[in-house]
Formats: sequence, C-alpha cells, structure tokens
Amino acid sequence: MKKYKYWLDSLPFIGGRTAEKLLEYFKDARSVYEACLLNDDDLKNILSKRLNMDKVTQVIKAGADADIDGDYDLMIAKGIRFIDEDDPYYPKRLKAVSNHPYAIYVKGDLPGEDEPAVSVIGSRNCSEYGRIAADAFGSYLGQSRINVISGMAVGVDGLSQQGAIDGGGKTFAVLGSGVDICYPLQNRSLYEAIPQNGGIISAFPPGTPPSRSNFPFRNSIVAALCDVLLVIEARARSGTSITVNLALSMNKDIYAVPGRITDRLSDGCNMLIRQGSGVALSPEDFVSEVNILWARRGEAGDVIMNRAKEQILCSRAGCLAKANNAPLTGIAGYVDINPMSAEEIHERRLRDEPGAVLSDTLSRLSLMCVKGELIQVASGYYLRPVKK
Repeated sequence: MKKYKYWLDSLPFIGGRTAEKLLEYFKDARSVYEACLLNDDDLKNILSKRLNMDKVTQVIKAGADADIDGDYDLMIAKGIRFIDEDDPYYPKRLKAVSNHPYAIYVKGDLPGEDEPAVSVIGSRNCSEYGRIAADAFGSYLGQSRINVISGMAVGVDGLSQQGAIDGGGKTFAVLGSGVDICYPLQNRSLYEAIPQNGGIISAFPPGTPPSRSNFPFRNSIVAALCDVLLVIEARARSGTSITVNLALSMNKDIYAVPGRITDRLSDGCNMLIRQGSGVALSPEDFVSEVNILWARRGEAGDVIMNRAKEQILCSRAGCLAKANNAPLTGIAGYVDINPMSAEEIHERRLRDEPGAVLSDTLSRLSLMCVKGELIQVASGYYLRPVKK
C-alpha cells in the first residue's frame, strides 16, 4: 500500500490538504489511483474545488500514466525512504504540528525521539563572528550528543551542521527540494557527509527542484523537529524571523547569540533578547540550558554524554573560537580573530622579537593572506579565520 501513498504524494499540484480531502473521500490511496484510471467524476469534483480544470486534467493524466511499481522501486534504489504520517517512524515532533506534511522523504536517519535536538539558523551572509559562533556552537552540540537541525543553507546553517559533524555528533538537513537534489551546490561536500552522520529530510518528492515557495514549509519543519531554536546572526527583518515565529507558535524555546549593537547582522538577535528570548553566551552554558529544558520534559536525565575535553575559548572582544589542536606559531600567533592593524600585530611581535622590523611583518602578513592563513579585511587590517 505504501507505493500508492508515494504515488499520491508525487502527483503534480497536490498538496497536503488536497491529499487529505481525497483520502477522506476515497478512504485510501489505491482507491484514488483507481479513480484516476476511471476518470472518476467525484475525483474531478474534489480536485476542481482547489484547482482549475486544466490542472485537474493534468493531475488525472499524470496519475493514470504513472508506473506505480517502477517509480517506487526507483526511489528505493536511490537510498530514499518514504515515510507517511501513518508510519511508526514518522517523527512525533513533526506530527504534533497541525499542518505537518502528509509524508516525508529521508536519506540516512531521522533524529531520535529520545534525543534532544537544537535547530540552528541565521544569516547566509554571516560575518566572521557569525562563522566562528556557528562553528563553535555546532561543534559543542555535536560533542554533547545533541542533534543539530538546520536547512543546509550557505552561512550559519551549513557551518553549524559541519561543526556538529566535526564534533562527532549528528546533524539533520531539511531541504526545500527533493532529498536527491543538493542545494545549494556550494555545500556539496556537506550534503554527501550528512547521511552518514544524521540524515537529509524533505517534504517534497525526489526530483523536486528548489523553489522560493518551498522554503517557508521547509522552515516550518526545521522549527517542528527541534526542542530549542538557536539564532546566530540575523538582521532585524529576515527569513530567520519567519522561522522564529513558527517556532514560537509551536511553543519551542528560543535562544539567541548576542552581537555588537553597531552590527546590523546582530540586530535580529539583539531584538530577540530584548523581547525575552534566552541568551546563548557560550556553547557550554547553552548546552547546560538545553540539558535542563530536556530533563524538565521528562524525556531523559543527563543527555551530556562523552563531553570532549576541548574547550571553547572566548576572545577579548567576546567572539567565540574553537581552540586549535596545536599552538599558533610565527606571525599567526600575534593575530586575533577580530580585525587588527598591522601596527598592533607588529607591536605584539616586538615583545618576543625586539629586533623585528615592520616591513618584514607586513611581508609575512601578505604572504599568509595569499596562502589563506589570514584574511585582510581592509587596508592594513588582518584577522585569523576559524581554523578547521
């Protein structure tokens, strides 16, 4: 019977509510298929309440011409699981939402019902501060065995998910396309790594291209699958605020990473804090908060298992950076994760090398920028990027 449910979900122009109406009338997906074969008038009547007659004709033709067995077998051959709302594996967190999808598609695993989950969202065009924070929080959540949910977008989303994998944890990407389509292409390596370290999830059938109209629904699933939503860098008005509002409507706990008041990318986070959201001051504190909230729900006691010894360090300006495995040497040892002038860097160098000359420092800084070891953010100003 599952192959008929997949067939129904794959029909063009059929959303969750239309599928619900069809199943309410015809009782099961196979009967809907048989109605397509018969060009049934009742089927046309139900569809015509939501679609124009041209689309009704297209739906019925597509349904009657479908290769039920072949299409389903092809999906399975791609390593994709079809999980409808009656399936015992359908996520309870998602089913609790009133407008949950009729079915989801999965490559890899689904987040465990007995494991805490945090959705991490934020700006696509994040600053270096946002990159550092996304990596630090994602990594520590992974180390703490707390699942990281996000949309695999460029910026905060993808960085936090890569951090979770690097920290030895699991991450789950919810796409606005079919699970067999990597979007965005810049995150191809992350897309390929996630099924072995979590799972890729979508409410859209395989082959569905990314579309602007798909992302609001994608964002609702990101919000539904978490216990806590964490915002890292967001403008005052952005797509992130939509996901926050969705999470609030689902009674999720919201946390935000604060930023400088002069930084427009932090306006959204700072406003959330002003409005009463939780404040994520460090990965350690945030994980402790998640642990407390999870325990209060009666789901588990101590969910912090095998916490890694690596600590997340705060810089003098309050930015977060993951501690490197080896001490920094040479010029890099004098460069911070915040922009510094060449003169400041040279002054630091002079403490250890009194005879050093500024021209040599400048030459070394330029060479390290060419190698990608440092970043020149403005004329004469440099910073050290997040070390992967």
